[in-house]
Amino acid sequence: MKTVAIFDDDHSICDTIQKLVLKKGMVCVTAQSIPEAAYEMGQSQPDIVIADFEFQHGLNISLLADNLKDMAEQVIIVTGGDPKEILEEYPELKFAKFVKKGTSLKKLVAELEAS
Repeated sequence: MKTVAIFDDDHSICDTIQKLVLKKGMVCVTAQSIPEAAYEMGQSQPDIVIADFEFQHGLNISLLADNLKDMAEQVIIVTGGDPKEILEEYPELKFAKFVKKGTSLKKLVAELEAS
């Protein structure tokens, strides 16, 4: 059974995605801060990570890039920005898939099912 970690500082987004993940029969953990996310990476060792790029009030998920790359099979980063611009500034995230904010949850579920 796969474990999915959801890292977002918006509790309602975590709850919504968590419900979808659980319906797919996967285990789910959430974190609303960078320290919580680092802890969950070590504790649960997720197979899939879904993370908001602008995570925790101006801090971004690139702070955890090394952990994400080494531990997760798949990383999906949700962003309102342009993925190309993000990758220019944060090339350490090149291993991740990017999904634009506002993308339907069906597309996100399809990404989960493809993993």
